[in-house]
Amino acid sequence: MRSIISTLAQRRIRIAGVALVIVAGSVSTLGSFVDGTVAGAANVAAKVSTCSSSQLATVWVNQTGAAGSRAGEYGFKNVSAHRCELEGYPTVQMLTKLGGKLSTTDQHAALGAFQIMLKPVIIAHDETAYFGIEYESSTGYMNAYCPTSAALELTAPDTTKGVLLSGVGGRIQPYGGSIQHLHCGILSMTPVSATRFQ
Repeated sequence: MRSIISTLAQRRIRIAGVALVIVAGSVSTLGSFVDGTVAGAANVAAKVSTCSSSQLATVWVNQTGAAGSRAGEYGFKNVSAHRCELEGYPTVQMLTKLGGKLSTTDQHAALGAFQIMLKPVIIAHDETAYFGIEYESSTGYMNAYCPTSAALELTAPDTTKGVLLSGVGGRIQPYGGSIQHLHCGILSMTPVSATRFQ
């Protein structure tokens, strides 16, 4: 009789042990799920592919001016059916009416310019990732002359093929250097941003 009771007790202990493992496992899994929702979302975001040039169209938003400078707000609009991601600094090439290249030097704007920080931007269909182009105007350069572009070739971060922008937004006249040592075409570029900034 004692042997039977002992055996039953051992079985109960084993069953309880299994139940404990199962419950513990369930709690662990649930905990991972609950704690990992943000991480899970980040993982999903991380799986969004980088935008290709074929998915993007260029957008000119507006231009503002201050003493001796101009700041243009531009964007890459997702014209594809799928979400994609952009991160980093676009590049730009100024063009003539015939498509020739004008002297262009694009450089990174100071981090935090226009309150834009360097971080990934995911854009769904019809959404836009914005960025700024800032440059010096002719103020203070007297009779020195820099050419005005007829169009801009804007290249999104991590892509190699530029997207053309013509019209008002494609016409810029950036100065740089000094009167004695004029350096036309110097542009300061911000990273892409999920929201407009001016």
